[in-house]
Amino acid sequence: MTKVIGSLLFCAALCSASSITYDVDWTVGNGTLTGEITTDGTIGAFNNRLQITGFDLTVNDGVRTDEISSDNGAGAAFFGSAADLTATATDLTYDFGPGSDALLFMYDIDGNGGTFVCISQTAGCTGTGNGISIGAGSGGDQFANIQYLPLSGSHVIATVAAAPNGTPEPSTLALIGAGFSVLGFARFRKNHR
Repeated sequence: MTKVIGSLLFCAALCSASSITYDVDWTVGNGTLTGEITTDGTIGAFNNRLQITGFDLTVNDGVRTDEISSDNGAGAAFFGSAADLTATATDLTYDFGPGSDALLFMYDIDGNGGTFVCISQTAGCTGTGNGISIGAGSGGDQFANIQYLPLSGSHVIATVAAAPNGTPEPSTLALIGAGFSVLGFARFRKNHR
């Protein structure tokens, strides 16, 4: 019984799904798109956009630079379907093939639109076509200098953020410690019967 409990605790520490943070680094026309997208840890095809749990993107359209972050509160928005997103342990891939799907990350502070990132299979957000389009600003000026990168087929849109070192997360260490504690207690009890 103690082996089963110990194995379950050890597996819970190592096998539990945790969020995955992917780095974004694209040149889009004369601009850039950098930052991070965090998912719920899903590996495989996404069922819905709620599997993206956070984002922190910096948009530079060649003229202006602005941020879109899920930490911005009510001004930050994420729309669309994630049906064409697929995640691996190392990559986040989007299928720019035929369809009508689009993902829109946006920061709207004044109700007139704002800085945006559109990942689209169609004319999508800006009428530009399949690919990634970005714009920075608000009140309509985010459309003054739209940058666009045409894409078709499947492309890696983000890669897993490299860990600075091999140190496990504190929750993982706690579960491993709990597992070893249970095993140690079981061994102690068995030896003192």
